[in-house]
Amino acid sequence: AYAVFHLNHHDKSDTKNDSHSPRNFKNIFSMMWDTKKQFVKIRERKHPLCQIYGKEVTVEWKNFERFADNPITIILMAILFSLFYYFFAPVWWCWFFLPITILNGPIQGAIVNWFGHKTGYRNFNINDHSKNVYQPIGWIMLGETNQNNHHTYPHSPNFAKRWFEIDLAYYVLIILHFFKIITLNKKPF
Repeated sequence: AYAVFHLNHHDKSDTKNDSHSPRNFKNIFSMMWDTKKQFVKIRERKHPLCQIYGKEVTVEWKNFERFADNPITIILMAILFSLFYYFFAPVWWCWFFLPITILNGPIQGAIVNWFGHKTGYRNFNINDHSKNVYQPIGWIMLGETNQNNHHTYPHSPNFAKRWFEIDLAYYVLIILHFFKIITLNKKPF
């Protein structure tokens, strides 16, 4: 479901047909809610985007999606996060971060997409409004906010292109490649 959604976002970036362009919404919350509704339809294979992009998705993780989207799994993950906070939160006010931890996926996705198309700087002049968010916010988001770089080189595993841009997720990929858990493409990007 995520692959279909993401393919559409790149193909129709910042147009009226973009599935989650911040240019099409009044605020970040309306974008998040609409994204959730569309994502459910895509996951259930009831969205028109499935017909357009479904053939391009060569790997489907239907069993994983069923497991991850199961209400029991979601409740168990919330309990595990709560237990982690119970054992490791050094002071009481850390508990205010628990809801952010539980909702990290949608929150991170909204921040990356909203600010990555609204504010920042551009390394490449392409036909959308993608931008790289100023550092150190980009570092905190593990390099995901280098949206202009990502939209210019969508197949590159490294979203950083200038000396001061850091894509921490890319370094995780290098470690996984080193231990032969994944294989990084050797082609230059």
